[in-house]
Amino acid sequence: MSYIRSLLSTHVLTLNFVGCGGVIGGLLTQTVGWRWQVHPLKIFNCTADSHRRAFLVQLPPIILAFGLVQWRLHLTARDDQAKRSKWEKLQRIDFIGALSLCLTILSVCFILDAGGEKVAWNSIAIKVFGVIGGISVITFVISARLVQEPIFPLRLLVQYAVVTNYAIIVLQVVVQFSLIMTVPIFFQATKRASTAAAGAYLIPAFVGNTLGGLLAGYWIKKTGLYKAPTVCAPVVALVGMFLCYFIWNEHTSNLASLAILPGGFATGMITSSAFVGLTAGVSDEDMAVTASGMYLFTNIGAIVGISAGGAVYQKSLQSYLQNALQNREDGPEVSQGHKMMPIACGMEADHCGQIVRRALEDISFVQNAGEELRRLLVPAYVQSFHRVNRKYMINQQRPLLSLT
Repeated sequence: MSYIRSLLSTHVLTLNFVGCGGVIGGLLTQTVGWRWQVHPLKIFNCTADSHRRAFLVQLPPIILAFGLVQWRLHLTARDDQAKRSKWEKLQRIDFIGALSLCLTILSVCFILDAGGEKVAWNSIAIKVFGVIGGISVITFVISARLVQEPIFPLRLLVQYAVVTNYAIIVLQVVVQFSLIMTVPIFFQATKRASTAAAGAYLIPAFVGNTLGGLLAGYWIKKTGLYKAPTVCAPVVALVGMFLCYFIWNEHTSNLASLAILPGGFATGMITSSAFVGLTAGVSDEDMAVTASGMYLFTNIGAIVGISAGGAVYQKSLQSYLQNALQNREDGPEVSQGHKMMPIACGMEADHCGQIVRRALEDISFVQNAGEELRRLLVPAYVQSFHRVNRKYMINQQRPLLSLT
């Protein structure tokens, strides 16, 4: 039975990561604009018409997914369920726990994604969501202790198999997404890649994820052992990070861009092997809720990775740009369409501040800049990418430490 579970989980997780959201999102952004794609924080800056368009573009896939589930998923009802009325079945649902858990996740995700980037840490929005999150956590704990069938039993969070495998998955996903989120902007700056082309550079990671998940599932099916892929995956990811650190520069070749494949490969291995380790360590009655929790923690890890990686990248980029432009008196030129605007950075610090601000806000400014200015700006993007890479090379070993 564990073999079948490993294969099914591998296929599901593979399809989950092989969607190529970065590629499709980049293509949509370039062709029809970003307002056709919904983002929880950009909603507040969109018009009502933009809201409708952002929702409608996702509506057909959602309807298709609901239809496929209704058509193909057939669950056999247990004997005790068949004897119960619909009202009795509804009474078993932990509505309070579900609502408080959703509010907790929403608050945490908003704070991680917006804090320090889109809004200040001491802003009212952060404080409000912090209070909502705190109240929701308390409500969730109280509900889980009182109701007969909580949406997520708290006893699972003290089981070794659950804690270790959740930690392994979260740490690996944090490291992977913190690096991946900087890849498109790296190639937009260094190779003047379009939004769609920059997203296409993520394809090796998706391919690696697919191969890693399938290989881990095959290994587990043949040997019945799931710890080996979990131990080997961080090492494979570390190899990929070293490759990116040493061969990615201002003139990265297409062959060198494949260096992100090992990171995706490692993530696919860990998600498959950790899922099997998770299901092997819990009872059958807890299997469904622990599997759902794994998907939850995977998405939380992705949000944490994107937020943390973005914070490190932006802070590093601002520092490197300022260092590159300050105390210069050779007057580099900025290309703005067909106009050339001389900037004497050594004489007027305000002009340097404008360049740094525009470079941080709009990547097209760097792409359209004159060659002399690009010679100063592009290395800052490369160094910022490597700064994120160096930081998470150390963190990459934490999944291994979770096994000890």
